[in-house]
Amino acid sequence: MKVGVLAPQGWKGEYDGWHPAKAWQRTVDYAKAAEGLGFESLWVFDHFTTVPDPTDEITFESFSTITALAMVTERVRLGHMVICASFRSPALTAKLASTVDVISGGRFELGIGAGWFQQEFEAFGIPFGSVGERFAELEETVQIVAALFQGGPVDHDGPRFTLRGAFNHPRPDPPPPIWVGGKGGDPLPVTPDLTSPAFDPEAPLPGPPDPWASTDTPSGRSGPPYHMTEMIAAEPALARRVLERLSSRDGGAAALARSILAAVRDGRPVVVTGCGTSEHGALGFVEIVVEALRTANEPSGMPVAVQAFELALDPPSNALVIGISHEGSTWATNNALEAAKSAGSEVAIVTASDRSPGAAIATIVVTTEEIDQSWCHTIGYLAPLLAAAAVGGFIAPDQPSGPDVIEALLRPTPAQDEAIEAAAAAIAGRGHVIVLGTGADRVAGRELTLKIEEGSWIPSAYRDLETFLHGHLPATGDATGLVLIAADRRAVAARVDRARQALAAAAEIGVAWVVIGTAAARSAVGDRPSVPFVEVADASELPAAQAALFATTAPLQLLTERISRARGTNPDPIRRDDPRYAAAAKHIEG
Repeated sequence: MKVGVLAPQGWKGEYDGWHPAKAWQRTVDYAKAAEGLGFESLWVFDHFTTVPDPTDEITFESFSTITALAMVTERVRLGHMVICASFRSPALTAKLASTVDVISGGRFELGIGAGWFQQEFEAFGIPFGSVGERFAELEETVQIVAALFQGGPVDHDGPRFTLRGAFNHPRPDPPPPIWVGGKGGDPLPVTPDLTSPAFDPEAPLPGPPDPWASTDTPSGRSGPPYHMTEMIAAEPALARRVLERLSSRDGGAAALARSILAAVRDGRPVVVTGCGTSEHGALGFVEIVVEALRTANEPSGMPVAVQAFELALDPPSNALVIGISHEGSTWATNNALEAAKSAGSEVAIVTASDRSPGAAIATIVVTTEEIDQSWCHTIGYLAPLLAAAAVGGFIAPDQPSGPDVIEALLRPTPAQDEAIEAAAAAIAGRGHVIVLGTGADRVAGRELTLKIEEGSWIPSAYRDLETFLHGHLPATGDATGLVLIAADRRAVAARVDRARQALAAAAEIGVAWVVIGTAAARSAVGDRPSVPFVEVADASELPAAQAALFATTAPLQLLTERISRARGTNPDPIRRDDPRYAAAAKHIEG
């Protein structure tokens, strides 16, 4: 076993009141003693001031510190735990790291992360982007640094940085190891892919291959940013593209709206179906379309959602059956569509490609075109909600709509990022998780439950808010994490009051809980200011169901991603990179 130590720098307040020269001498003496005692490595943090409360006390800068310590030691390896990618340009980081590595005789290791302390960013005039933006910057930085470690010249055209013929000499030989660090787990060694461009969250995602084929296992990543991280960052721009594509009156969304209106006016059932994330997409689709039909004063027969396996066993006749299937290849969903078609129902599908097996069954195809690159689906949840918003716009042209508002809701704010960090820390160590919701938030609650189990492997269960209060409390305790989603503005006073009672009951027995909700839901927290509260916008410019569903999409997905990081799990392969789980999956593929 190799053991390292952290060198004192002052950022934790250990040098409060010290004279700078005496403080530095203590750091030097500490480093020499650590080497003499046989420690394997010596590490420093990358803060500019004391943390978490900035003061006017000493904090030694990290690269200067590590360079000086390299001159007074001979054997210990030296590294950061970890530098913030945003604090220095990638080229400067590579130059500093290369120089330190040469000075230390090849003992340097570069630890790098996305940064987290918003106050420090703002104090030093450094933009503090969203989690997705900071991770995208981190990924591009790692690629540039790794390329410059080869000496150059390096040309790079990325969304954030441009290099033209950049040299980096002295070239470290061999290059220092690069570690990507994250909150809640050990830093992760990475080998950057120098052949792939940095991820651009504004660029369109790949579509299905032609000829059509289902997706392969996501490429392995030893640490964040995961594919899931990038998909969350891509959602705002994707939402605008999908809504623009579906706005044509000659397109699939308009055709589906006409079929829905014809069915409800004729008294025929409208059934929406799916599996997994797409089942939750089906539930959300129904919430949005039902609200549109009510706005348009259409007849009382309203669409319902039915799980695909159950629908295949009892298919309706003379109905409109709408399948939700991101890739269009889900066994149970396609079986349900085939059964409904054989029973005499009209069949439609919302999917990424009109070339998929599911699309071949349907007479109406609504295509969203872009494919989720993670198996812990985020785009797969958002896309059918966007399709529903487009369909709802054709059903009720006078109801509020707003691509700009939806795009903004999908961009997490710095305050949300900070609250999500705290929420993930509260939940990650629990033995099981319960998610509560009411109204349209039941859709988001079910999706969060699935995401936590897929991505972070914590046993989780969804409960309707009132259901939770009738017999489920005895199974909870201090090993339980609870997430309340409270963003539906309809009957908000009654919902929030009941939520307050549920949370107070949970607190009595030691349950750790967090809230994702609008400002109106804050009263449910009561006098517990330490409870993480991820506030989402009310978005009164949108219909209530759309507002609740789009406002909670990114927070529930980011919470999952952050819990996964804290637990050291990669959400992308949904554990199918483990041979046991890959073998188990083969039994359920139909």
